[in-house]
Amino acid sequence: MPDTPEDPVDHTRTSRRFTGETMKNTRTTPGLALVAVAVLALAGALYLLAVGHMAGAALAAGIATALGAAGAAWIRAEHHRVVRHEERWLTAHPQVPPDPPAG
Repeated sequence: MPDTPEDPVDHTRTSRRFTGETMKNTRTTPGLALVAVAVLALAGALYLLAVGHMAGAALAAGIATALGAAGAAWIRAEHHRVVRHEERWLTAHPQVPPDPPAG
């Protein structure tokens, strides 16, 4: 099974098929980058708040919130795509038992 974003589910090497999903599914990279920039914007907001620049702190916090929400939405959408891909794969391979629910 090739390690490509087109087949991001690990069907054979682990007992949990979503293990390492972020590393194998490179389509989540933009979402991870958005979250990283959001963390930096949050740090900037805290710095601006500490030096007393309230307007700049509010703007940076708003940017951090927007970028964090966009990044989380991107990652969630990609995870749902991976889940749909696994459901199609399990339908095509009925002899393979599905993973038990994680929890």
